Amino acid sequence: MKNISNKQHKFDASHYVVVVLGIIFLLQCGILLALLYAIVTFFGMIWFMAKICPHCKAYGTIYCPSRYGRLSRRIFKRPKKMEFKRAFKRNIWVVSLQWFIPLIAGIYCLFTSFDLYLFLTFIIFIIVAFLWLPLFSRKRGCANCPQRNECAWSKK
Repeated sequence: MKNISNKQHKFDASHYVVVVLGIIFLLQCGILLALLYAIVTFFGMIWFMAKICPHCKAYGTIYCPSRYGRLSRRIFKRPKKMEFKRAFKRNIWVVSLQWFIPLIAGIYCLFTSFDLYLFLTFIIFIIVAFLWLPLFSRKRGCANCPQRNECAWSKK
């Protein structure tokens, strides 16, 4: 595979950190809400593997920063026509649910029953999901991604 160095072997766990924080936070709002979030997140990851991964250069390899590539290959076939940018733009909304469900639910929970611990975990979630993750991903995940030149979000 062209243009892939050993740097691409790095695993970007920042997305998984946000999901775990989201579950921890939402458990305080209610077990059913946390369970619903976990289910949406799981199916969002499957959707990503089905609709985006097969279009990626790292499909089926160890070079995928999220490590979805190898699992995706076992479940989903690569299309005849690879259109990463288009597939990414059309389907990335599924992943954004993993950020916005805890955000919206958190605002609701805080307004209906304010709790200092709930508030602090909400602030931690916001800092990690909306500040730390984008910065960390750009430096690690995106910087090492084999699709960075064709990415719909890349800054060239």
